[in-house]
Amino acid sequence: MVEKTIKQIAADVYDLPEGCIEENDKFSSLGDSLDHIEMVRRMEDEFNVQISIKKMEDLPTIGDAIKYVEARLK
Repeated sequence: MVEKTIKQIAADVYDLPEGCIEENDKFSSLGDSLDHIEMVRRMEDEFNVQISIKKMEDLPTIGDAIKYVEARLK
């Protein structure tokens, strides 16, 4: 569920087809810093977790974000 939702959010934020988002995609290659802030905000809202911008810098890929959110939901 987390993986699918984060990929859906990423597709929407970065204006890409959902099927194009892969776990190894780097946020830096998908969009700019404003897009990253929107991505963080949307994940926080969707999963009711806190993700600082600094923490997001430590999560370079979609897969890293998925693992981080999954760990916070346990």
